[in-house]
Amino acid sequence: MRKEKALPPSLDVFGWCTWDAFYSQVEPEGIKAGLDALMKGGTPSRLLILDDGWQSTENLAEYRVQEEEDVRGDLRGDVSAAELAGGGVVDAENFANSQLTSLRDIPVRLLTWWYLNIVEKSDYNSLPVKVWRWLTYNVIRNDLMKYFAEATDWSKRLTELTPNGKFTQLGSLIRDLKSDYGLQYTYCWHALTGV
Repeated sequence: MRKEKALPPSLDVFGWCTWDAFYSQVEPEGIKAGLDALMKGGTPSRLLILDDGWQSTENLAEYRVQEEEDVRGDLRGDVSAAELAGGGVVDAENFANSQLTSLRDIPVRLLTWWYLNIVEKSDYNSLPVKVWRWLTYNVIRNDLMKYFAEATDWSKRLTELTPNGKFTQLGSLIRDLKSDYGLQYTYCWHALTGV
C-alpha cells in the first residue's frame, strides 16, 4: 500500500523547478542565475528539477520553420514562434492579432473571441463547447495545428533521450551545480512524448 512506502528524502529539502522561470527555454546560465538568486535570498535550493527544454526535440514535420538564426547566433532548424518570442506559450489572442491582418481574417478573429469569451467559460456539455468540438475536428483543425506548432511547444516530440545542444555537457553541469550550490538531488524532467 502507498501509505506503507517510505517517503524519499528529497521531500525534506527545499527545491526549485526551472519550468516557471524558463518554460522550455531553459539554459545553463539561467539555472545558475536562479540558484544564485535563491542562495543570496537566504533560501538555497537543495533539489533541482531541470524541466522541459534540456532534451532533444523537434516540431511535427509539416509545421517546421526553416532554419533561422536566433538572438544568440545559433543556427536552429527547429524553431517556433514561442521560442523566438522567448519560450513558453504565446497568448492565443495576441498571436491571432499579430497574424491576422486582412479582412479575410475576420472569421478567425471572431472565432478567437468566441472561444476566449464564450466556449472557455461554458460547461463541458454545453452547446458552445459541442459546436467548438465539431469545428476543431472538422473545419479549423489545420489552422489549430499551425497555431500549436508556431505559438506553443505542444507540437514538439521527443526525438531521443539525450541532451540538446545547450546541454551537451549535462553531466558536468550537474556536478558543478551540486558542488557550487550544495544541491543534493537533481531530476531531469520531460513531459514531451516521443515520435
